[in-house]
Amino acid sequence: MTQATWPESAVDLARWPIDDPEGEGGRRLLADVRADVARLGACTLDGFLRLAATRRLAQKVAEVADGAHHHEGRSTPYLELPGDDWPSGHPRVRWDAYSLAALAYDRIPEALGDLYRWPPLLEWVRRALSLVQIHPYADPLGACNVAPPHQHSTTPLHRAPMRADDA
Repeated sequence: MTQATWPESAVDLARWPIDDPEGEGGRRLLADVRADVARLGACTLDGFLRLAATRRLAQKVAEVADGAHHHEGRSTPYLELPGDDWPSGHPRVRWDAYSLAALAYDRIPEALGDLYRWPPLLEWVRRALSLVQIHPYADPLGACNVAPPHQHSTTPLHRAPMRADDA
């Protein structure tokens, strides 16, 4: 048995078998995720990353967080203008203040970039979303960004302040 390398070692593949989408566990996971996305518009994979990997990535992000771009404003949860036909109580109609910081793609830690570009993860996301192909964003700054938490971080999707110690 060979020792797993990064990013393979970061993902709890026994619990989340993204590397074996044709296996029984992989097929079940894809079906569950597709059902969640159809019902909720998203899915949550609690414990997808091993705790040690989460801590490693959080530490790496903390080391470069001072280079993040800070921005404040008001937005809807999905950063879109509400549809005219949406009822007033619809969650996507609500406007909230936000305050966040973002690290551009060229500033994210290498370990996180490796995870973002990891072929088994990209293939699994493609299958989970029933896409024919994934086209990674080629923008050298916007391809992936990270929002490192700061003292007053809030977004319309996060009802509670984000904290670095949540990892």
